Amino acid sequence: MKLLVGGSSALVALLLAVLQVAVAQNTCTDRCVPIKNCIQNEDDPPPEVDLRVGQDDSDVVGKCAHYLDVCCPEDNVIEDPSNHGQATDLSTTEPEKFRPCGLRNPDGVGFRLGGSKVDEAEFGEFPWTLLVMEMMELFDERKEVYACVASLLAPNVALTVAHCVVNRTATNLVVRAGEWDTRSDSELLPTQDSNVKEVHIHERYNKHHHYDVALLVLAKPFYPAENVQTICLPPPGVRPPVGTECITGGWGKDKFGKAGVYQQILKRVTLPIVESADCQKSLRKTRLGAKYTLHSTFLCAGGREGADVCSGDGGAALVCSVPGTEGTFYQAGVVAWGIGCGDANIPGVYANVAPVREWIIDNLKALARALLPALKASFPKMTIVGGGRMVLLFVGALVGLMITSHNASAQQPIDKIFFPENDTILGFANRVGEGDTVATTKDPLDALLPTQRPMTLLTAQGEQCTCVPYFTCRPQPEFAEQNKFNEIDVTYNPESCQDVLDVCCREVDSLVVPLNNTPGQPPAGKPKGCGLRNIGGIDFTLTGNFNNEAGFGEFPWTVAIVKTLDGSSNCGGSLIHPNLVLTGAHCVQGFRQGQLKIRAGEWDTQTTKERLPHQERAVVRVNTHPEFNPRSLANDIAILELDKPVQLTDHINVVCLPPANYDTRRSDCFATGWGKNQFGVAGKYSVIMKKVPLPLVASSTCERQLQATRLTSRFRLHQTFICAGGQQGVDTCEGDGGAPLVCPIGAAADSRYAQVGAVAWGIGCHDAVPAVYSNIILFRSWIDNIVRTLGFDTSVYDPVQSAFSGLF
Repeated sequence: MKLLVGGSSALVALLLAVLQVAVAQNTCTDRCVPIKNCIQNEDDPPPEVDLRVGQDDSDVVGKCAHYLDVCCPEDNVIEDPSNHGQATDLSTTEPEKFRPCGLRNPDGVGFRLGGSKVDEAEFGEFPWTLLVMEMMELFDERKEVYACVASLLAPNVALTVAHCVVNRTATNLVVRAGEWDTRSDSELLPTQDSNVKEVHIHERYNKHHHYDVALLVLAKPFYPAENVQTICLPPPGVRPPVGTECITGGWGKDKFGKAGVYQQILKRVTLPIVESADCQKSLRKTRLGAKYTLHSTFLCAGGREGADVCSGDGGAALVCSVPGTEGTFYQAGVVAWGIGCGDANIPGVYANVAPVREWIIDNLKALARALLPALKASFPKMTIVGGGRMVLLFVGALVGLMITSHNASAQQPIDKIFFPENDTILGFANRVGEGDTVATTKDPLDALLPTQRPMTLLTAQGEQCTCVPYFTCRPQPEFAEQNKFNEIDVTYNPESCQDVLDVCCREVDSLVVPLNNTPGQPPAGKPKGCGLRNIGGIDFTLTGNFNNEAGFGEFPWTVAIVKTLDGSSNCGGSLIHPNLVLTGAHCVQGFRQGQLKIRAGEWDTQTTKERLPHQERAVVRVNTHPEFNPRSLANDIAILELDKPVQLTDHINVVCLPPANYDTRRSDCFATGWGKNQFGVAGKYSVIMKKVPLPLVASSTCERQLQATRLTSRFRLHQTFICAGGQQGVDTCEGDGGAPLVCPIGAAADSRYAQVGAVAWGIGCHDAVPAVYSNIILFRSWIDNIVRTLGFDTSVYDPVQSAFSGLF
């Protein structure tokens, strides 16, 4: 007996010793931290995690308590306790561009799941997948309650099913991007949340769930990250062939009914596409009955036992591989409904994206027109900081001028996003009040990116083509005519190339220059005289220019004035000599040498794919009118001397200046620039240069109309001003300060223009009140004197003498 007891004691001691060794081998000797807080060595493979570690129903023990914790050497630990899964850190950095749509991360991001994985997706594997929540009052607290799933079409537009949102209040909905494990905030990359601003439900959606799709417009855009990207719409005419293995997933239940449990980690389900006729037959064998007809707006997939989506997965994307590509996916369907979950031979039913594709595109176009007047203002690459024409403000009985330029303190947030990888692109900022302030708060409506497409598309004739800059492709004449190669559509079109200046070139067409993203040096040719307008633009004509976009190179004298410190555009101006720019004195007041430069030849501030490149020159001297009054803006004129001459080309030329006896009874004038489309916070800067058609207004008439405003009958229009406009909705605005107002010399058909004004100030923008410009006619003699004093030839901008014969 003693021997037996002694033997048992020895066995227990042995087992305890073995257990201690095992525990010691599986115990972290460094420090357990969330995986995101540990720097991984570049040579090390991505860590593999075991999902069973730390789970209540698992006895698997890891080195750390949670599967997303790693044993990290002290030297590799990132001490940042405030950044546990929150978006605040990353959102303060400059965003990268979104990748082309539909790119899956098949191996996940940052780490891989080990053999414990069942149906779980890798972290970041499907970066377009969104979680939709509803804010509800529960137990006297406002809680985020899981509603359904959605997919990201654009940084602030999501696609989901109509039945998820039709009976919910839009402003109670919150969309989360980058989610994976709903019970952890220790993932490698943070999630991003955005409230829903608007819900657009298909107008033909009904109780039978036909057309079961809806678009969610978000109050603020998501920024791109490895775990936040967009999904493609189906290519035109593409349908997934029967039997194609497509993928879907969400956080829905693992089985139908009360026994089902919502999933903690995003699941992945691979399903075959089912022929609609076969699907209908299968559904007729269920309680739907023999007379059930499958509507054309549905798509079926699945039918394998145990492999299916379920309750809570509504709105999730069913994605299929784009034909002819590796790793690019498009959304073929949206999880809609089913009979039970995971039953054999009963496919799941999805809203078919192909029949509603045009509806989605039309809505995106409408949103683009409503939110972004130039249809290109997603992550704008040229910054306008104030520099507007002046805006009159009134406080009590006092009348004063607030200069919306560099010398005032910020009045509201600025929308300012830079692209450091290309320092030739400018950036737009929304509005600055007073002061030299730089802010980074983004306007929530400024990032409606078109759904990005693969670089390889199909032509209307079904041929494969590749997106290249328009000037690098020389198509065969018949194909060029069929596909309108001489037209550029400035509206957003998801079917076309990603960049407005790209065309889809076939292999049988020829490339005329080597492919690169930056055009080469300007050609050696030069214009034949001042003020020559390229009516309609050069290289191509525009379609879809609903916002008075100018043609490329149409007004070749218009320049942007840029702050060298941050690349933001302060105002506009005009080239009057290859070495000289004319602008408003209020635009350059307070700047010193080296703080300004000009950009000539700019058109679309969001791209550098024009055939002819812009040119930048440093401002070495500012010559302001000695009688400039910054309070009344009388004598608001300045001449900028450049460090070296601008090279004149087809899209860069000088403007003519009018003689002192110029007849101002004109109704066919234009102002040009990149200013706002309306006054105030709601206004958006133009990305493509705009041209504003304006009639000149007699000074006496203008004075009377201004007296009818808050200026009152005591207002007197200074003689150094000239007026133009007065038609509702047609005007210059903030950001156009200093920009040229030009009128034809003789008949408009002659295409030669002289500058009669420079944008100065106005009462609001786009109201039925004329705007006020500096009178260039009056300043002609002062300009001539300055130009001669600087040692330059005044004949360059003289419409009679200007022929450029051997001048440059």
